[in-house]
Amino acid sequence: MYIEADSVRKKKEIKLGAWVRSNRPVFARRDLNFLLRTLFDKDSGYALFDEVLDFRALGYLEKLKELYIEGLPLAYILGKEEFFGLIFLLKRGVFIPRCDTEVVVERALELIHREEIYYVLDLCCGTGCISIAIDKTKEKRLKIFASDISQKALQSSSVNKRSHKSSVNFIQSNLLSAFKDRIFDLIVSNPPYIEENYFKDNHFLRYEPQEALRAGEDGLSFIKNIISDARLILKKNGFLVIEMGFAQKDSIERVLCDYEDWQVIEWFRDYSGNWRGVILKLG
Repeated sequence: MYIEADSVRKKKEIKLGAWVRSNRPVFARRDLNFLLRTLFDKDSGYALFDEVLDFRALGYLEKLKELYIEGLPLAYILGKEEFFGLIFLLKRGVFIPRCDTEVVVERALELIHREEIYYVLDLCCGTGCISIAIDKTKEKRLKIFASDISQKALQSSSVNKRSHKSSVNFIQSNLLSAFKDRIFDLIVSNPPYIEENYFKDNHFLRYEPQEALRAGEDGLSFIKNIISDARLILKKNGFLVIEMGFAQKDSIERVLCDYEDWQVIEWFRDYSGNWRGVILKLG
């Protein structure tokens, strides 16, 4: 029996390189790279994967692949995602950071570098990726707060705070409700902004928390509230940086027509060239 079992194991043993080559079409390139870095500390462009996968390792990769094909995001399978060069831990029920949001961090850091900014608020913080990335990359002393209404999100952000030895203050709040007695120099937010019609034909978001995605018929319910209420807790000449959907620029421009005290500093695009956010200054 021992010889037979050992024979079966040997038949199932293949090299990592062979597995990567046969499964390259299955995974998005970024996902495959992240999987290999996470599990094997290698990149998919590395040609010689000489490691032999025993039956346990192969079984794990095949199960992972099955879940991925079913549509479960790799971040939930691995329990982590990379953002702004940092690793953020997360579980099901917490919104997965996207690389498109990295441009929001870049714009915030540019403002922090050149303006008198010391008090920062990250609204709808999720894993804490925006606020922690700012905290770990900043060039001067900041007091950073971050909030989310989701308890699961705050559990995740607390784990990431400890992991990155961050000083961000995480607070449970329904948008700005917990900050009525504070004044900030900068508010940054990646709020829910998906319109209802989008969910009818797009099922790849079904695994992620709907409260972190859905934003009414036009996808602007949260953005409208933030544009309106942020004025109450921003200092004069303070800044608001909001992420948005790629097709929402014109709609947000119409919303801003109702607010004379907001000055548009910049509409900015993501790495794919899509409109991704706006920088506003409070007059």
